[in-house]
Amino acid sequence: MAMSKQEIDNIVDQFVIVLKEKLHKNLHKGGWRTEDYRYLLSRLKEETDELENALNEQNFENAIKECADVAAFTIFINDRIING
Repeated sequence: MAMSKQEIDNIVDQFVIVLKEKLHKNLHKGGWRTEDYRYLLSRLKEETDELENALNEQNFENAIKECADVAAFTIFINDRIING
């Protein structure tokens, strides 16, 4: 069954809340704009592994946080591509 635009918007909006909380919590770590793509990609892979581990352990609360970490690193990489 296909999802409606509203359902998709609700899912994304809920995820964005978690993602922004995670990003705001880590503001003290500095930015990513000076980081090398290879470093960001290696961190993305680490976060993906952490997500897989959380799912394998059925630790869904942690898995939600790890999803935000994975998304954050894709955002960082995307930002570096767009803004150099």
